[in-house]
Amino acid sequence: MTIAIPLNHLAEVLKGFRILSADVLDLPRNFLTWNVKHQLHHATLNLPESEARGFTAEGALALREIARSIRNAGTWQKAVTREQLEKKLASELLSLLADDREPKAAELRPKLEARLVAWLSEITQTRLHAVPIVFLPQRIARFSIGPVDIVHRSDLASPADFGIEHHSATPASEEFHRMAMQRIDQTLASRNAQWVALVRVSNREKSVSVAMANNTVDIALGAFQALVGTSGLSEIGRVGGRLSNWESFETWFHLDGSSGLEPRSHPPGASIDIGELERWMVQSGNVLEALGRRVRTYLDGGNFPKLNESWCEAAYWYHEACAERLETMHVARLETSLEVLFRAENGSGSTRRILEGFEVLLGLDSSKNIGTTRPITVKKLVEELVQTRSQVLHGTWPTLTTDLPGHVSTDDLSRIARRLLVLFGLKLDRYTQTPSHTDDVASFLSWVREQTPTDPVSPGVSV
Repeated sequence: MTIAIPLNHLAEVLKGFRILSADVLDLPRNFLTWNVKHQLHHATLNLPESEARGFTAEGALALREIARSIRNAGTWQKAVTREQLEKKLASELLSLLADDREPKAAELRPKLEARLVAWLSEITQTRLHAVPIVFLPQRIARFSIGPVDIVHRSDLASPADFGIEHHSATPASEEFHRMAMQRIDQTLASRNAQWVALVRVSNREKSVSVAMANNTVDIALGAFQALVGTSGLSEIGRVGGRLSNWESFETWFHLDGSSGLEPRSHPPGASIDIGELERWMVQSGNVLEALGRRVRTYLDGGNFPKLNESWCEAAYWYHEACAERLETMHVARLETSLEVLFRAENGSGSTRRILEGFEVLLGLDSSKNIGTTRPITVKKLVEELVQTRSQVLHGTWPTLTTDLPGHVSTDDLSRIARRLLVLFGLKLDRYTQTPSHTDDVASFLSWVREQTPTDPVSPGVSV
């Protein structure tokens, strides 16, 4: 692994290096005052020597350009954030400058590059994240959605059940595993949950790795919700995510002294026929595998980054829409899901691309009367969907209302969004098998138009 720091930017950073002594600082009482006055960035304070070190605004900007150029090279782009890399660069530079206050950029560069390479080697390891999730009230056999293993807590009795290779059963490691499982159980108990999603993430800084694992679980669950298509799974999700607490009650008192209460919601999956779900999962195994391959691209990257990113982000927003309790925001998130799926750049582009998606993926042209709750043409439905999102998010329609500016029901919109998401994912899975294909939505939809009729998609599991 190599790192190339631009010499011109490093020279600008060194030009902006400053040491402020005690007579300037008035240490330590007015530390914050002088920092505002002198604008010293990435500053460190040395009280014994009564001095502070840091960089001017110009030096800090050059430092940011170094961080950006290193991440854009590819190796670091997903491993660390730009802010993390910028702070590490500043820290290592200040350390190197402690011994040489007037170094030459060409002499300092190889030392700084070597320290960064060593740091990356230390922080980028493989972690198996155990993410507590709310899923079903009953146990079914563990299964995978791409890189995400969905496992009932009762099936995780030992490190081997996690798929951890080369586990050394020392007293210390056993104690650590026991403590980790206690934390998982405490988290699960907070929502009366019984499931864990396992995600293996490699070559990421710890906080980045955690975020990637959580996002991957959200994408995988969104794909599962779209594929199954039943309202009984609308509130599955990470325990640490956007879930309502179905064990809480809405309580009120009448002026005549009586009172009332009702549960806020029902446990996810309570209305699901588990036997039918298991049979459906066996029958739909190939479809689940195809969407799982799309989920995996979020972690592993690969060819067709734009199209895969569009699908993964659309699945994420669909999952967010399922968790949304306000109808206005539910519709806004559904439209966002379709907007990112078709990579629309503005309102008119969103309408045009979604209409094209209806035609290509669903075989419905804009003048077709679609069989939803209220008869309406495809064009009118899409225009209402795009307009509703715009009005809600731009403040021209109240968010906290049960009324929508359009006339299309949220159930109809959810049904349409999930079908487009699933069909897009299935077609994309085949499209990406030919490396010579172009990585953009227009080319993809043109290719789909030339293919055989749309894939049969299971209507889901009965509730």
